[in-house]
Amino acid sequence: MANWEDDKLNRRECAEFLTNYLVGQSRSSYTAGKGSFVLNIDSEWGFGKTYFLREWLEDLRRQRHPSVYFDAWANDFSDQPFLAFIQETEGQLSSHLSRSPQAKELLKKTTSFARQVSKQIAPAIMAYAVQKVGNESILRAIEAIESSDDEAESEGGSPDDDEELAKEISGEVSELVSRATKSYLSRHKAQKHSIKLFNKNLQKLTRKIDSLKSASLPIFILIDELDRCRPLFALELLETIKHVFINPNVVFVIATDSTQLAHAVSGRYGANFDGRRYLRRFFDQTYRFPEPDRFDFAAFLIEAYNIERGRLFTPIAANDARSDDSIVYTLELVFRFFGLSLRDQQQCMNLLEAIMTAQSHRQSWHLYFLAALIAMMQRFPEFFEQAVDRGADSQFWLQTPGLQVDKDILHGDTKIDPNSQFNRSPSKMTVREVLRTYFEFSNKNLNQIANDFTSNSSSLLNIKDALLQECQGIPRPAAGVYSDISNYPAYVRQAGQLING
Repeated sequence: MANWEDDKLNRRECAEFLTNYLVGQSRSSYTAGKGSFVLNIDSEWGFGKTYFLREWLEDLRRQRHPSVYFDAWANDFSDQPFLAFIQETEGQLSSHLSRSPQAKELLKKTTSFARQVSKQIAPAIMAYAVQKVGNESILRAIEAIESSDDEAESEGGSPDDDEELAKEISGEVSELVSRATKSYLSRHKAQKHSIKLFNKNLQKLTRKIDSLKSASLPIFILIDELDRCRPLFALELLETIKHVFINPNVVFVIATDSTQLAHAVSGRYGANFDGRRYLRRFFDQTYRFPEPDRFDFAAFLIEAYNIERGRLFTPIAANDARSDDSIVYTLELVFRFFGLSLRDQQQCMNLLEAIMTAQSHRQSWHLYFLAALIAMMQRFPEFFEQAVDRGADSQFWLQTPGLQVDKDILHGDTKIDPNSQFNRSPSKMTVREVLRTYFEFSNKNLNQIANDFTSNSSSLLNIKDALLQECQGIPRPAAGVYSDISNYPAYVRQAGQLING
């Protein structure tokens, strides 16, 4: 498959911009004597960060930039994040520098110093020392004092006994803190020395890379899925990268859902801890993807959720000149009609996928009606049941106070697909007419659908014909037998009980 072939959201332009931007930032940082530039790509889960990074990686390598892709989530099992990162980095850069034995040797030497740094890094060393004192000694001391107080109250002990115990405990704690502090200072000094040696060798490596015709600075390191990792893993990796890499010819791109990562950090350190402010310490700049076109986003979702197009029926034609994809256009139209956010649209697709998976034996689905029910429950759950009960009265859920649908397209015409097997002549119908027809049919049995429904619109009659043809083999008129669309509300309710892990 060609690079960016499935780029439904037009992210290639973003990659081109960011490449030029980060190359420029690297040069500026070099001139100013700064360290490595760190860019955060802040995007919610499910919006194509991984696809973007992997495609961008191919572009960077074609442009001769030594580049690394590090999947943080795949390494989350490790209790040494930086060591896992260094091993991955060495392996990928080694392949890029295969034509230069000297550069490969410098890389090997540089990563050996990085491993020394990794061995000396203990997560929050001083906090660890205090934790050791607190958990083992101070807690024992508190328990001893509380026990002593209880005994004094019960046995009539004197205050002098308490003072002697307090002095003894104070001395023990002071000695432990002193030993922990000396240990920390010693390790801190060794760590600084190793970081200095690491950056000295990294500088030699980047100079060598700059001299090669087969490579071009800066080195790009792309880190993905950090927001899915344990908070301790994520924070240790961020802390180490920020403080160890002091070289402007290495740029970092860290793709995260920053809101989720900030919540995880706050969850670890307390509700009053400002996780987002803390994370900003690590990033020099943040980039957010531009809002995608709604049609493009609908196409992206269909691909992302592996929706089987062959099982979908829609009477709606794609009257957008950009494409003749009626399935994508139907989704876009329904999502716009209910004014769904991008996140809401994703959650709707979760439900659509769940329903089609659970009912895999069913051959076809009326996408327009099913998507409308899902969107209604997603956006307006309080009106969902009432709307289903009053289905034939489409005005109910369109005019209920508080139910704000996209007014811009309420009266917009949509054209029936002239190539549909159920279409006898081109005609037009409105969005509301389509929904009202489906709601009406969902409360009628096949006998009523076959004999009672009349319309001046051949387009609406096409929906009727589609429903009846799907039920071939059932004797008609068949009183009491309903089309499967009458079960759609139940399918939506059941799928709505699923919660993402």
